[in-house]
Amino acid sequence: MAEVRAGKRIILERNSLSEGLEGKYVDVYDFPYGRLEVRTKGLLLPYRVFSKDQRVSHTAIVENKRLGHSLALIKAQQDTYFTPKVNTNSQKLGYEKRGRNV
Repeated sequence: MAEVRAGKRIILERNSLSEGLEGKYVDVYDFPYGRLEVRTKGLLLPYRVFSKDQRVSHTAIVENKRLGHSLALIKAQQDTYFTPKVNTNSQKLGYEKRGRNV
């Protein structure tokens, strides 16, 4: 898996080209208009994007009758997780506001 943009990973699809690439480097092209390409030796590799922050929705629980109870438990557990607070650059660098000297 390759780490790409905020919390997303790339998973290569299995085929004859990707079979021998375990532990090897590939080239990831991230174009400014949002398109990604994964290549090795100039050949394009098929991939899918995997988000680490996947959530179970209410509709998924209703649609899956057999998994409904399990998905409801997973959703309840996800709802109790702490949502991370995103710090501003000022907070990251330790900036503290001070009063004005008048």
